[in-house]
Amino acid sequence: MYPNSIGKILLLLIIFLVFPANKNLEKENIPNSPISLTSSDGAGLILKSYESNTVLDGFFSFTEIKLTFYNPEDRQREGRFRITLPDNAHLARFSMQIADRWQEGEVVEREKATRVYEDFLHRKQDPALLETDAGNEFSARIFPIPAKSEKKLILSYSQALGGFPPTFTLPLLGLPEIEDFALRVMFEDEEFKAEGAVTNGSEESKVVNRKVFSIIKKNFKPKQNYVFEHKTKENLLTTSGKNFALKLVPYPVSKENKIPLEQLVILVDTSASAYLHFKDTISNLESLLAKLELRESYIFGFDTSLSSYGKGKEGLRKLKENEPLGSSNFSKSIVELGKIIGDQRFRLLVVSDSVLTAGKIDKKQIAEVLKKQTWIERLDVAIPSAYKDKEMIETLVTSGKESGIAIPFQSDTSEIIRRLKSPVSSVPQIDVEDVNWLYIDSVTSLQPGDSIMVFGETKEALLPDKLKVLANGKKIKNLNAVTTEPILLEREVTAARIGRLLSIADSQNNADVAKGMRLQAINLSTSFRIQCPLTSFLVLETAEDYERFQISRNSLTDIMTIGLGGIEVINRKTQLGYEFLNPENIEVRKREREERLRILREKEKKSQSEGAKDDVKKMESAPSVSNDLVRSEAELSTPLTESAEEANIDFDESLPPPKSGEASDGNIPNRNTYQVNSQLSDRTRPQTPEKREKIEPYQGNLKEFNVLFRAGENLKALSFARDWRKNAPDDVLALLAMGDAYFALGDRKNAVRSYTSFVDYFPRRADIRRWAGEKLLSIGMYEDSIDTLSKALVERPDHPSSYHLLAIAYIKTGQWKKSYNVISLGLNQKFSSRFQSVHDILYDDLDLLLTILKNTEKEKEIKVNEAPLKLKGKTLGPEIRFILVWETDANDVDFHIYDKDNHHAFYSEKKLASGGELYADLTGGYGPECFRIVNPKAFPYRLEAHYYSRGPMGYGMGAMQVIRFDGDKKVEVETRSFVIMNDGAYVDLGKVK
Repeated sequence: MYPNSIGKILLLLIIFLVFPANKNLEKENIPNSPISLTSSDGAGLILKSYESNTVLDGFFSFTEIKLTFYNPEDRQREGRFRITLPDNAHLARFSMQIADRWQEGEVVEREKATRVYEDFLHRKQDPALLETDAGNEFSARIFPIPAKSEKKLILSYSQALGGFPPTFTLPLLGLPEIEDFALRVMFEDEEFKAEGAVTNGSEESKVVNRKVFSIIKKNFKPKQNYVFEHKTKENLLTTSGKNFALKLVPYPVSKENKIPLEQLVILVDTSASAYLHFKDTISNLESLLAKLELRESYIFGFDTSLSSYGKGKEGLRKLKENEPLGSSNFSKSIVELGKIIGDQRFRLLVVSDSVLTAGKIDKKQIAEVLKKQTWIERLDVAIPSAYKDKEMIETLVTSGKESGIAIPFQSDTSEIIRRLKSPVSSVPQIDVEDVNWLYIDSVTSLQPGDSIMVFGETKEALLPDKLKVLANGKKIKNLNAVTTEPILLEREVTAARIGRLLSIADSQNNADVAKGMRLQAINLSTSFRIQCPLTSFLVLETAEDYERFQISRNSLTDIMTIGLGGIEVINRKTQLGYEFLNPENIEVRKREREERLRILREKEKKSQSEGAKDDVKKMESAPSVSNDLVRSEAELSTPLTESAEEANIDFDESLPPPKSGEASDGNIPNRNTYQVNSQLSDRTRPQTPEKREKIEPYQGNLKEFNVLFRAGENLKALSFARDWRKNAPDDVLALLAMGDAYFALGDRKNAVRSYTSFVDYFPRRADIRRWAGEKLLSIGMYEDSIDTLSKALVERPDHPSSYHLLAIAYIKTGQWKKSYNVISLGLNQKFSSRFQSVHDILYDDLDLLLTILKNTEKEKEIKVNEAPLKLKGKTLGPEIRFILVWETDANDVDFHIYDKDNHHAFYSEKKLASGGELYADLTGGYGPECFRIVNPKAFPYRLEAHYYSRGPMGYGMGAMQVIRFDGDKKVEVETRSFVIMNDGAYVDLGKVK
């Protein structure tokens, strides 16, 4: 179901800015609105100005936000921010100022937008990308933000007001002090009342003509939130032409029957993202238990696994001592909890944002897990903050023997108790006569006083009094008609239509029907400028840039904005810079593009014909399936690969298949030949080490931490890291330091919790997931690493290092078939040309796997001859490989290898005199790079990483793997992680003896 489609409004606008590392969150008494570092490297971005304008119209609103960021550093960099929007918000505009003009973003299929953005990032041009993150968060990537300069953005969204009466909340608590601050809310005085907002004569605010609430301040730090509530207490209806929307309360508030509640199991989310609001969660639980008067209550916590804390107040006391860390593996924890409960029956209260980041994270998979937990009588969810996954919450509350309810945990305790002790009803059957389609945009279970939204399109244009609405077969008579701007209603009705299509797709067992529904949703999203989970907003520098990547800019709708009088429209066809929308220009450009593609295809065909070789391995049973991923002009004729599911590859039953990437046009790439055999050096004396400037690789808190850590002061190092984390809860480097200190102290469990915290804060970032996986590999936690590496591959199948890391992890855990299938998938992937020789690394992985299976007589376990991708490996003898990966885009980390005589291999001298060769030098980010030696003899080898070009992304983080094979059955894998922060610095990766 479409995640931004239903629910009670919590409009919690939270810009996740990058504050200086010494900003103490606790001392600032920041409320439970999560604020965290979101830049690539944790350096500071300053929100210099904030201006929001909102129009309240009927039971809808439209908000436009103008932001100015300032980069205080002496270098150009990429910026990131997050914003948490209401569950039912629909992004309408994302615009970035480039030079002296505003460049409008276009709604583009999500994967395509990501790849185009990264292509422009490498070209050092001006892209920006805004997309759905986890739950109801949205994240933006902006490049470049020049040194000591500003970057200006405009973002707008529409929404249906949640709650009843419909309520608009403008929370400002949690925003920092802002140099230039302005907000304006326009509303009809007859419709809305401003709770806590209208304070005539106050220097804080003023209301003009009782219709405009505004604040304009310098160096302003908001101290309160503002609430605007609709005055009408009846069911609401609005129409425009054929479009209509209803706001209904199916079950009025009454003295409903109470249900007994004597026993309760409470499962509290203790993952890293719970850190900011954990104290309030404990406080709310203490108040709840004190007033519920339960006969028995049992307290459990979950993050990477389940923890039991005991009964009642004592259990809460122990829970309070816990520090929230780790990813949220609900599926694993609920199964463990079921084993403890056994044959008993209990009500279950889950206190969580329900954004699941480990284990099974798909709604259908979670529903299957919960279906087996027959001990759950009713499952309710208490939501600690505005950040949440509404779709997952709906899955949870409908999983018990009886349906449960979702409860904002910030509510008054008496209201929470009322809901816990009240029965839950299903959504009634809603029918509207003479409609083309109808969509109920609401939760699946209701209590008295809860509202639902209904959208649809009638066959003929009708006035409000002619619309016949039925609930469970009975006509609803008390409908109060309100007016809404037609363009705003059209947006919300179209958004509901998109939600309906995605809901149908999610419920389909027929893959072709589901795919068709999603394609229709994408088409509506891009045409009407309504961002959805399958699309993103992409800003490029010029109209030609969009055209080069076949991105249509012929949107059917104009751009909504807010002027002095309310909602206004920017007509794109009459505005300067939008000449490309003129029909004659469209036709000319279309003909030019077709001719350019024809020439490119002919060149490609000629090149393939001349370069064909007899030993090219053909894909058997791997037909190409086209999709809409980005390709450069030179690759436009290349067919795209099928997904793991379509290729019948057993990737990982706990995950959906990875998204389709680019195929290798039906051919598996050839192997390259390298001089990897060990040999006697022709140099009789050791080389003299080169002279180099000594540059400290670390800076700031990480430098201070390492001083303690390297001195063996592990307890002091841990204390320092924990204090660092208090100041910056989601700083990945602080969590890294905690994990390293815990592991040095022998606390493997908390080390795992610290490392998996990376993904709890950034679940949609494949680079962060891989780095967490690399840290887990470094401490031998292979199963945990497989979980996060699998999800990284699903998220970004165009990143080659995921395939290698995952294949090696599967080999080490004896999961031969999965390793083979991951390697096969990687070899069938057409990676960007910047990832040189990565297929050779995967061939090496294949050779290693098949040699082990041959020598252990286990070849039949993977049935190579029956596999979808028939691959043949080479038998290996003793060898060693050094693999370097780093999780930073658009930068250059160089690999340096020395033998016992100090002979040196690196990017300009790829071979060692004693044997072995560096496959390639990757200068555009991520890796992997490989140095391989067959029959190695020049031990000890010494390895280094050099930050040759830091780029816009900040610090480099990654790992080096030592893969040693004895030529028979034994393979040893050692993973050494690293961080490097300063240009020109070297990091010692240790010796291999």
